[in-house]
Amino acid sequence: MYNTSYNSPCGMKCCIPECQSKRKDDSALTPRSYFSFPKDSSRCTTWLEKCNCKSLMSIDPVILNRKYRLCSLHFEDKMFSNYQKNRIKSDAINLFCDTTMYVL
Repeated sequence: MYNTSYNSPCGMKCCIPECQSKRKDDSALTPRSYFSFPKDSSRCTTWLEKCNCKSLMSIDPVILNRKYRLCSLHFEDKMFSNYQKNRIKSDAINLFCDTTMYVL
């Protein structure tokens, strides 16, 4: 099982405030995928804790799943289920939400 990236014709933005990753700004050399928060509330809570973003903590998991995305920069390579890094494993956990990790 896996989550797929969300395709939006108007562009996509990562919900982590410090991350400047936007689909429309991505070059062919650094493609990124964007992933919905898990529907499962316990996994969603784990993602939120890893993000350490207080503004997201008060948002209902259903809304997070529908409207908020994390980009592929926030996941270790082993969390992806394919080489293109556009699908994550069903048990994937985001790891990188620290501003020192961003190379744009």
